[in-house]
Amino acid sequence: MLNGRLVRQFIAVAEELNFRKAAERLHMAQSPLSQAIKSLEGLLGVELLMRTNRTVALTPAGREFLGQARLLQQQELLAIAATRSAVADPAGRLTLGYIGSLAYDLMPQLVAAHQLRHPQVHVDLLEMRSNEQAEALRSGRLDVGLLRLPLENADGLATRMLRRDHFMVALPLGHRLVDAEVIDLADLRSEKLALFSRHRVPSMFMKVMTACIDAGFHPNLAYEVQEIASAIGVVASGQAVALIPSSLESLVHPLVVYRPLAYPASEMALDAALAWRESDRGLALQSFLGVAVGEMTRLSQGPAARH
Repeated sequence: MLNGRLVRQFIAVAEELNFRKAAERLHMAQSPLSQAIKSLEGLLGVELLMRTNRTVALTPAGREFLGQARLLQQQELLAIAATRSAVADPAGRLTLGYIGSLAYDLMPQLVAAHQLRHPQVHVDLLEMRSNEQAEALRSGRLDVGLLRLPLENADGLATRMLRRDHFMVALPLGHRLVDAEVIDLADLRSEKLALFSRHRVPSMFMKVMTACIDAGFHPNLAYEVQEIASAIGVVASGQAVALIPSSLESLVHPLVVYRPLAYPASEMALDAALAWRESDRGLALQSFLGVAVGEMTRLSQGPAARH
């Protein structure tokens, strides 16, 4: 029989297209996960994944089932929330942590959608780095976190990936590369770079440094900035270019242009996710998770689904 665990396992594999990464995301071993997907295919009577020694890809049936699986997961969360609302006071508070790079699109989208559905729940917002959020979740200071995966320590936490972002290049107006539709990382070999501080966002810093070295050069790190506005300001002044998350594309500056970065997606991926305590069964949390999953499904279906 189809159950919620099988659905969650399939969604993880379908989104990661990598059994090892999906198993890490689900905090389980790879072999049982592979067996679970085979069981699901046997249950449905169709092949959901095409597997080779090196790659995993969705079949047409797998793509269709992924959409249905996301809807099933949304319905599961909403059913939990609706059931509990019958015996619990729906009013309450929710404390949401978020990282700065998701403050311009994902955080306001999710909070606005939640407030529309549950105006009686007050949402407190706290900006924190991802690993700080993990500690705050465990200590009870946060109910849910909007952060980047992977976490250094995910003990006691459940996570749900919402979106995969990538790096883009921020260039000063008039830069030699502004006419390029896509920029190769190697094109930045001679450029001064502005990066988020290795102390403030170590995972992002190391992704960029490692990618540059893999591309055959040591980056000319001219500035380590603490805040997003600082990175954009340095670029606008013409002193450097910056590699920043694609989630910041809506941050418009008249002296800065953004271009996509051509680099293997899996190597430079920035996974945006929700995290919460595994033991938390609170109504406010379950309601927020249900709305978040529904909103991401709606956004993934394109502009036509947003009206």
